[in-house]
Amino acid sequence: MKFTIRSKGYLVVSTSLRRRREITGTPKRLSTFLKIMNPVGTGSIPVPTKDLNYKVIIKKMGVYNELLKTPYNPFLAYIFIIVSFTISSVYGQDSLNIYWLGSCLGEMSHKVVYSTIDNNHYLFVLLNGSILVLDVNDPSNPQKIAEVGYPGGIKLAGGLSVVDTFLYITTGSFGLWVYNVANPHIPIRIGSYDTGWAAGIAVSGNYAYIGDIDSGLVILDISNPASPVKIGCLYLSSSGDPYADVAIKDTFAYVAIAGKLRIVNVANPAAPFLISVWNPNGPFESIKGVAVQGNFVYLSNFDLGFWVVDVSNPQFPVTADYITNIGYGLDVAVDGNYAYYAADIFGIGVINISNPYDVRLEGHLDIGFAVGIYGYGENVYATTFSKILVIDVSNHGNPVIIGSYNNLTGPNGDIAISGNYAYVSIWESLRIVDVSNPNFPFEVGFCRIPARGEGLAVSNNYAYVASGDSGLRIIDVSNPSVPYEVGHIEIGFAHKVVVDSIYAYVIGDRRLHTIDVSNPSSPFLVSTYHVLPESIPVLENVYKSGNYVYLLANKGLFIIDVSNPYSPYQIGFLYTFTFCNLWSMVILGNNGYVIGSQFLHIDLSDPSSPIFLDTVLWSGEDITNYENYGYISGMYPAGPLYVVDLSNPFAPNILGYYDFGPQVCQTHPFHIAHSGYNIFVLTDCGLQIFRFTGAPGIEEVGTKTKEKILNIYPNPFLNCVTIKFQIPESKTKAALKIYDVSGRLVKQWDDKAIKFSNKIVWDGTDNQGNKLPSGIYFCRLVVQKFNETQKIILLR
Repeated sequence: MKFTIRSKGYLVVSTSLRRRREITGTPKRLSTFLKIMNPVGTGSIPVPTKDLNYKVIIKKMGVYNELLKTPYNPFLAYIFIIVSFTISSVYGQDSLNIYWLGSCLGEMSHKVVYSTIDNNHYLFVLLNGSILVLDVNDPSNPQKIAEVGYPGGIKLAGGLSVVDTFLYITTGSFGLWVYNVANPHIPIRIGSYDTGWAAGIAVSGNYAYIGDIDSGLVILDISNPASPVKIGCLYLSSSGDPYADVAIKDTFAYVAIAGKLRIVNVANPAAPFLISVWNPNGPFESIKGVAVQGNFVYLSNFDLGFWVVDVSNPQFPVTADYITNIGYGLDVAVDGNYAYYAADIFGIGVINISNPYDVRLEGHLDIGFAVGIYGYGENVYATTFSKILVIDVSNHGNPVIIGSYNNLTGPNGDIAISGNYAYVSIWESLRIVDVSNPNFPFEVGFCRIPARGEGLAVSNNYAYVASGDSGLRIIDVSNPSVPYEVGHIEIGFAHKVVVDSIYAYVIGDRRLHTIDVSNPSSPFLVSTYHVLPESIPVLENVYKSGNYVYLLANKGLFIIDVSNPYSPYQIGFLYTFTFCNLWSMVILGNNGYVIGSQFLHIDLSDPSSPIFLDTVLWSGEDITNYENYGYISGMYPAGPLYVVDLSNPFAPNILGYYDFGPQVCQTHPFHIAHSGYNIFVLTDCGLQIFRFTGAPGIEEVGTKTKEKILNIYPNPFLNCVTIKFQIPESKTKAALKIYDVSGRLVKQWDDKAIKFSNKIVWDGTDNQGNKLPSGIYFCRLVVQKFNETQKIILLR
């Protein structure tokens, strides 16, 4: 849930402990309006607000437990926070000092469409975090030709449509995105519209019909695809269900939302109205997919199978027929006398609908977990979590797979950055991604490994992959386009790896293996150290600094002296409480910062006696650092990404964060790496790339200037922002422009508008007068050869 404080009220913090407390690092939702220092007992602080709507009580270290910073105390009493605010159910992006750059290696395929462009045949597949384009001119051998990213992922609940040379996709909290795919090898994003939380889509004529979880049915005029304009909307309650699908025929929209079928009259797109609602028999309301042909609507129902509805009289839809006990229906497509039905572990069903009142299952194919489906002619295109399949249905009773694309990503392992490349271990493979332009990352190399890559390190021209039961695999990446394995060593289970000089240190189970990799093609085991006690079930991670290796476990930190690699021994140990798991670590001088179920600060100045100094009630999956900035992924509750200032070890402070929002990237991201202020997060939505802008002196867009001539206030802003500027009289040609984080121009004033004024008041709308979504924008003033750019944060 996202909210904005707007009303006059109070925030009250109370604690039963009679000791000093400090609340720091508050997320933007609160820190925009208040700064709380040292509340003792019960106190109150005024909040600038009005129009009180709700009062919420959060108890016992609830949603805002990350606000409380205190030395560890197992007897910590509860705090409670009472805050007045206005609720908004918008799922949009929430961020501070971090913006999205690009993504690739999308995970888990779902929706798929087929299209012919310039007599060539293509599939467009919606993944979590990207859109994949496949060439299917040869149906037996689909070839990837392009992949373009979008922020986050939408977990089976998005939609896409291709009309002429334009691709329309719904991206959840980021709304509708439009691409020009006249050249499918180079899709170009040309437009977008934030509808709220866009799930399903159908395109007909000059209109796009969006099934939106927040807004219901949203109708956009796309006569100019680069600039969609909202012209109509009909609120339809979603009941929190993230699924929506839309089909259009004549003047009616058939909308599957909140598990029901809604029939909407769209003869006048500016004034749609509800005609009727249909729901299958019984209490189940779980329609996921909808298709229409003639006077019948065909539905995939997650609980009740395949249904046919007669809509010859749209005001009184009636059930024509149905088939149950054929899996959990996720998608449906219709072509001629047959419907094609995708139903998770059931696979796909080929259903004869020549008589809609007497449908029958004619063919079935077990393809694993079937998610999306599209039928065209004698071929059906189906998606699973790991594959995209081409299926011959010329014999409807015996469908046969004739082609497949198998290189989708899956559960991720680890990530490392070296030069202009990101190295990613995913499933049983190593992927190499060119990130020289982080806005447009693309995969350049691929290498199979025998088992899932759990840990990864890159040194010189080699990638070292800890590959579970298949040990340590060493891959030559001197040519990133053609990586190949040059050596391996079986050491039992390999979980994580770090490489220093000629040695690789690999952990697995309760063992630390030291391996000589001076000759990568012939690695050999130098020593194995068994970590005791037996109560430590597993080692989570391994780090190397100087002559010491640091091992993280679920209950403590082990420090191993490896000055003699042939005879390592434990020199220090720190017990970190029964319930405190340790997952990742960075070392800055004598300070160790560990993230897990809590954020720990440890004094490492004496390796034989590490000292616990402090804890902050943050949790996360992984941490890395650039200078004194700690990048943390998977941090509860806002995840997936936080940036923390570590310059003062005793007062870590949150400088930025990026939150995809509910229903997007539903599981926490896992691993993180960096290249300066560019942050790479490996998530269940693929590889997502971000830019941190909160450090002093970071250059954003444009040219450095000796003095600023732009003055922007208030910033962040809610309704209006004033942009003041100074233009020398001799320089008459000037322009003021606003760009979004993707670099798209959204608002512009030319010299005629600014020539006789020294300020502009911007209301957060684009050139067409549409309200822009909350987020980061860049204001750029151009005066002949001079330009200056400043960041603006728009709140809604």
